[in-house]
Amino acid sequence: MCNEIEVLKDKIVKSADPEFIILFGQKNYIGSDKIREVNLCIVVSCTDCKKTEKRIYLEVESDISFNIIVYTHEEWLRLKNDDTSYVASIIKKGVLIYEKA
Repeated sequence: MCNEIEVLKDKIVKSADPEFIILFGQKNYIGSDKIREVNLCIVVSCTDCKKTEKRIYLEVESDISFNIIVYTHEEWLRLKNDDTSYVASIIKKGVLIYEKA
């Protein structure tokens, strides 16, 4: 994992205390290996995803642009086995970059 993503992940962990984070999209600058934007799925144990999402966007500064989607643990469990859900798509193409010990 590149340094920019590692730094971003650490800041999100500090801000939201997630259960896990999955990287499921990344865009680089044309003709470069430098990352321009990432898409992250964040699963949290709290029940207010919107509040957690807002807090992350307000508290986390990053050298790369990032988009997040936040699910509660219960939502994740309910949707992960539904092949038509966005969660199933994230699982198929994503990479786990953090899991709470």
